[in-house]
Amino acid sequence: MSVPANSGPGRERWATVDALSAAIVRLGGRREAAVEQADALEAAVALAKGRLNARKPVEAFLEQVQADQNRRNVEAFETLLTAFAQEVLPWTSPIRLELTTERNLPSLDIEVERADGEREDVFEDNGGGLTNVVVAGLRLIAVVKSHSGRFVTFDEPDCWVAPDRVHAFFRLLEDAARRLGIQCFIITHHDVRSFGGEASTARIEGHPDTGVSVARDGEAPSWPDDSAAGIRSVRLVDVQGYPDATLDLSPGVTMLTGPNGHGKSSFSRAFRAMFFGDARDSLIRHGRPSCRIEMRLAGGRTLSFTRKRKGNPVNTWTLNEPDGSVVEDGGLRHETGGRTVPDWVGRLTGIRPVQELDVHVAHQKKPVFLLSEPPAKRASVLSVGQEADHVRRMITLHRDRCNQDTVAVREGERQIDGCRRLVARLDMASGLGADVDDLKARAGEIDAATANVERAEAVLAGLARARTRLETSRAREAALSGLPARGDLDELVSRLAAGRGAEEVQARLVGVLDEWGRADARAQALDLLPGAPPTLTLRDSAIPLGKRVADARKGGERARSLLSVLSDLPLGVPTANPTAGHERALALLHAARTGGERARAEMAGVEGRIATVRARASEVLDQSGGACPACGQHVDDASMLIREHVHG
Repeated sequence: MSVPANSGPGRERWATVDALSAAIVRLGGRREAAVEQADALEAAVALAKGRLNARKPVEAFLEQVQADQNRRNVEAFETLLTAFAQEVLPWTSPIRLELTTERNLPSLDIEVERADGEREDVFEDNGGGLTNVVVAGLRLIAVVKSHSGRFVTFDEPDCWVAPDRVHAFFRLLEDAARRLGIQCFIITHHDVRSFGGEASTARIEGHPDTGVSVARDGEAPSWPDDSAAGIRSVRLVDVQGYPDATLDLSPGVTMLTGPNGHGKSSFSRAFRAMFFGDARDSLIRHGRPSCRIEMRLAGGRTLSFTRKRKGNPVNTWTLNEPDGSVVEDGGLRHETGGRTVPDWVGRLTGIRPVQELDVHVAHQKKPVFLLSEPPAKRASVLSVGQEADHVRRMITLHRDRCNQDTVAVREGERQIDGCRRLVARLDMASGLGADVDDLKARAGEIDAATANVERAEAVLAGLARARTRLETSRAREAALSGLPARGDLDELVSRLAAGRGAEEVQARLVGVLDEWGRADARAQALDLLPGAPPTLTLRDSAIPLGKRVADARKGGERARSLLSVLSDLPLGVPTANPTAGHERALALLHAARTGGERARAEMAGVEGRIATVRARASEVLDQSGGACPACGQHVDDASMLIREHVHG
């Protein structure tokens, strides 16, 4: 329902109703949201309760899986290391691994089981030969389990192995590297040419004071695929005793031999400088400002390392294409200076520290690998117990989740209760919709009543206009009531034409003219009254009488002026040639006759309007029960029309 444009209270009323309707809609939306939230919480709580009910069976299952996985891992490593040790040292007792947990982390002890069943530590309680063999096996295993570049360098790994067992040791390394797919570079002082096998061999020639070089035994190693990962060759330029020497590497095992103190370990230092940044000025050949290490990789690319005695940066790593240009990949230029190995070198080769240990490049003076480390690091580097550790983490996550589920159930039930209470309150408020609809109906009724009041005010305004017209008609009737009848005027004209009774005619004519003067003044006063009804209310319908009186006075003055002119006419009827006077009299009479006819016609119209107004006033009073529509007092139609009624 539309609101009247000119109704301020109506607009406010409908604005209030609309605001209430919008509030009801919002409450309905809030109720729906609360119901959805409660349903979601109930589903989550039910799921959490289900997990809590299965807590103990799940924990028991995971613990059994962990125990089984630990057993399988330990058995596999025990078998591998025992076979590795007994291949070189047949009399070695079985190698045993003890996998425990320290501070929630796997912990690995490597031991030898004696004939009496007692166990001894491999490193502390046994000879160096067994340590060499076990360490080599652990390094190979660590390279494989670390999922890094499959490359390993051994520097004098046979230092504690008996000479008669060195051959078996190297044959073991060659076989293991081939089976595991590891590129292996071995430095030894033994003459390996008599060992046979498929390993590529080379030897150091010359003297460090005059310069050493590398001589290859047999043909250069062949690579079946140029795109295969691996290091094809190592070139040393001004590195310690090497002016410029190149060592070709095999995709399998390459052995470098030579006298002690002639620079075999310079290659080991070259690898450590390239991949770990372990370089000092002592690496540079005496008298030279810098040194360079080059390693040819897959695809003909060359990875180089440069060390300067005085320079900034002191170390530089560069990757070059076969044509010598610096490699740029993804907006990264592969040329970096500093003391820290660039990340792209590790990503390119896969050779980087594992658990802060140099797994890939053995140190000559640190032959013991991993056995001297804490048991937790042993397990971590070898990934022994890694699968079991995953299971342990699953158990921990399961317990954490159960704890979270306990909290979720408690908090969820509390929130569900709150949501349900809110829904109940909103259900109580849903009845307000009917109240708002009732308010809308009441507002429509108020608008209809307002329209009826406006129509009543329009009727009152019509009554006021009718009253004004009635007063005008009465005034005109009073002004025209003194005019002579038409027959009297006709007789007067006849007598004047016959010339009889001039004095009487003159006197009569003066009286007529005086009456006509007054009539003319009244007519002019009536003409000043409004022809159309004013747009005033019944309270303001009275026309000021002072203005009417002033206008009537002016009319009377005009009539007296005309009478004074007529008074100059002769008293007797002239006997000779009275035509001019007669004509003037006739003209005046004709004007008087015309004015009278016009006044009578207007009077007839006024009487008709008066009758209409009286009928409308009577109808209004009948509808109001004889009460004034403006003030409610008892009144009749006559007193209303002649302004005798005064509003209280």
